[in-house]
Order: sequence, then structure tokens, then C-alpha cells
Amino acid sequence: MDEKQLKQLMAGLDSRGFLGGTAEQDIAVYAALGLPLFSVNVQRDFGEERMFFKLTFELKEDQKNYELTNIHAKYRRPIVIDRQMAKEVDIPKLEDKMASVEWETYWRKVKLGLDTTDIGAKISSIYSGLASILNGEVQDREIALLIMYKYWPEDMFNLLAGNLEFGKEAYERSMDYRLGTYPTLTAEQAFLMMSERIDSLENMLMELEIPDKLAENLPYILYGKLRAAPDNAELKMDFNAEDFHILLTIPLKKTDGWYHLHDYTIEATAFPPIAHGIFNGVDSDKLDKKLASIDWRNDPDLVSRSEEKGELEFDTEVEQLEEELFRLALDPEGKIVADQLRVRHFLGAPFFDSTISDEAWDWLASLPKKTTQFPVHILVPQAIQMMSGRPVLAASQEWNSPDDIWLKVNYKVTGTGNIVSIAGISEKDLDAMVHTLPVNHYEKGKIATGLKNGKRVYAVSTYGTLVGVELSTDADRLYLYNKQGKSIPFNFRLDPDWKPVDIEEKRFIAQRKVTGTNKRKGKNL
Repeated sequence: MDEKQLKQLMAGLDSRGFLGGTAEQDIAVYAALGLPLFSVNVQRDFGEERMFFKLTFELKEDQKNYELTNIHAKYRRPIVIDRQMAKEVDIPKLEDKMASVEWETYWRKVKLGLDTTDIGAKISSIYSGLASILNGEVQDREIALLIMYKYWPEDMFNLLAGNLEFGKEAYERSMDYRLGTYPTLTAEQAFLMMSERIDSLENMLMELEIPDKLAENLPYILYGKLRAAPDNAELKMDFNAEDFHILLTIPLKKTDGWYHLHDYTIEATAFPPIAHGIFNGVDSDKLDKKLASIDWRNDPDLVSRSEEKGELEFDTEVEQLEEELFRLALDPEGKIVADQLRVRHFLGAPFFDSTISDEAWDWLASLPKKTTQFPVHILVPQAIQMMSGRPVLAASQEWNSPDDIWLKVNYKVTGTGNIVSIAGISEKDLDAMVHTLPVNHYEKGKIATGLKNGKRVYAVSTYGTLVGVELSTDADRLYLYNKQGKSIPFNFRLDPDWKPVDIEEKRFIAQRKVTGTNKRKGKNL
């Protein structure tokens, strides 16, 4: 291994945080010997936490260069010693002395037989204090071992005290990283994962109820985000939900070494009605309904890879729909419709979103947008419902809120929304009104829960017809409508002076479309 190759190897390790202590010298010595494989130890401190890495290198087939093939990582959580005295030894003062010694350098000199008289007096004082504590009671011995475990290099501790039992397993965990699986792993990424910071963030994001499909590769996404901006990272996700394209932005703030979610922002782009028609023999309205019947984002059977041909193969129905989209796009006006259909149905769907054209992306970017910031106690699905104009029950978000207070989004002229509280139907009244609906009893709880969370809810009535139920934007009444969006007058309170909703409200209801009622598999975003 020549000098240039060695420098390249060192530069790569340094960029990933794997150089420190005596690692560089050790690698140079072992590489010069031409060993077929060797390992070196690296220690990295992250505040009061510590990572130990054992890096394994193997000689390449050309026997001219070494490559890193395995990383054994061990994480050690902070060690706090709360004793003040043991066997008349002042523990805090002893810790100060231990912390003032460069133990890696000292131990290397000891192993090489080099002179250590420059710190001999301090080392003697430390050893004397440790020996006094070791000669005490059992609990004193544990304190001494814990101090050595905390400050000494791992190989020094293992050699001098590693055979003594004191429960160090409570402080550490280990993991092997094969470079074939983690080719670009850094010391910081390993720390974020093994210290459970990534797990903690992932759990918080799952509790926020981000879409399931977006959560699949979340740990790897978080590694990348936190590595690029460790103190002020930001997670961005875009997906379709109902009649909107959603851009979700969640700040990941670092406080006292740990990450937390802060108020997140949703930018919603409303899809305008598609100018349906018949283009090149394709009825775009019927095609739209066919596309809506398939869960493009979650159905694993839509695309497969042929083992014989090594090519992608599509479900028969998918092939037919793709062929209709192709024919539709041959017409100039039909192409505009086809682009809009692909955006509405394929965005965020594995493989299929790659078929969205640049023109379609430009169309999406040109549409007007609404933006609202939400506190983290409002879940993402509820936030989306609020941006759709439907309120959510405040009591489902804030435990001490009155049961007739609802949260909704008001929009300013600029399209920026703010969350306001309004008085509306009480939770008790809402449950009573839902109870009067002619639907199966087991559906009524689902309907009430959905309405409190701002959803449009669909159920099959006892007469076999599909009924939509929705809360008004002012949370003061319920609307019923059929599959075509036509209003169904219903006297919930059995009021003898009740009158059906007026024509404007009927028109409002008629704009509602029943969508996504027959998904094939998985959950619809």
C-alpha cells in the first residue's frame, strides 16, 4: 500500500469520523506489514456519551490496498456517579483528576515502554485513590470500577479490570455494521441510531400519524437529514390526500443533545376540477373513476419483476389503464387531462410517479396554495381535514377543553391560515345525532369518531344505500348526502318546526364528491 493510497484511506475515514486517538498510527503500522486483515479501535465522545468502534480492514484482491469491511460499534450512555466520599476519598476531586489525563496517550506510552514521568505524580495520586476505594465495602468497589470504566480507554480497562463484575451491561449496547449493507455509515450516524435518538424521532413522527407509506424508509431519511444539519434539520414530505397535494414540513430541533418536533407546516394545493370529455375514444371521467379504484401507493401487486426476462411486468388491469392514458395523451386536449390524472393518482406511488411529465409538474407548481402552521398536538390527518374546511373537536386535542369547542382554519387573503376556536355542537349532542342515523349500530361509533376528527364519513344505511356524513364548517350542524353528492334532508333533533337546509347549503353539499370508496388494498393517503 503506497503513501497516496494510505492518505486516501485516512481521508475517507476522517470524513466519516473514524479517526482519533492512535488509530491513524495503528493503521499505518499494520498496513506496512501487509497483513491480510487487521482491526483498530477508535473512541469518539459525544458530550457525556461515548462510542467505541472496532474497524476491520481487509486486503483487496490486488493486494495493493485495504478496504474497510466491518464496523463493530458500542454505545455507552452517560455515567453519573452521585457518591461524594468513599473510604475517605473525595470522589468529585478524583473524577477531576481522571478527566484531566489524556489516557489514550498515556496508555500508548505505557504499552511502548515510553517515558511517562511528566504525569507520574498525578497518575500515582489517582492510583492511590482508586486502590483505597477498592479495599472498601462492595459498594465502594463498584464506585472504583465505575470510575475506571468511565475514564480509561477500553483496552486499558479490559486488561486491568475487565474480569471484575460490576454490571457494565446496564450502560452499553453493541452492534455490527457490515459495509455491504451500510456503505457510507459515519460515526455520527451510528451514534444517532445506537443512542436511540433516531428511534425517538421516528416514534414521535409515527405518533404524529404521518402517512404509513412515507414512514417506510424513515430511519435512513432521518440519518441523512441530521447529518446534513445536525442542529437544525427539517423533514419535508409531499403526498396526495383527498383533493389536495400536500407538502409537509416538520422542523427537527435539538435541545440538550436530543431531538424534538416543533410546530409543523402544511402547504396544500387544491386540485381544480378536471375538464373531462371523450378524447381519442377515451372517456376521461370513466378513466378517472377506474384509476381512483386502485390504491397505487400501497398495492404491492401492481408491478413485479419477471425472473426470466428481468423486466417489469404490470397487473393486467394496470396495463389496460396505462394504454388508455397513452391514447388519451395522443389528443392535445386529452394530454392535459392525462397529465392531471397522473398527478392526482400517481404522485407518491412507487414507479408510477416517475411517469408524471415535466409539464404536469409545472402545472402542479402553478396552482394556488394555502399554508398553515400546526402545533404538534394536532395530528397530521386532522390538520389536513382542517385545511379542507372541516373542524375538529378541540377536546380530542386538548384534554381540558370544553366539549363544544372546535378548531378550524381561517384563511387570510394571502392564503396563510390561522387556527381559531369556535363554539359548536357539543360532543354529547353529536353522539346523540349520529345515534339517530339509519345505519348499523356498530357503524355509529366510527361515524362519530370520524366527525370529531374532521373527516367525511361514509356508511351503508340499513336500506343498503351509501350515505355521506359531514360536519358544517361552523361545527353547528350535520349534512347528509348520497353517492352523487345530493343533499339528504334529515331532522336529527325531531324538531316539529324543522325545515330542510336552504338552496345555498344544498349547492354546497352538491359539490361534495364521494371518492375512494372501493380501494383494492392498503390505506389511501
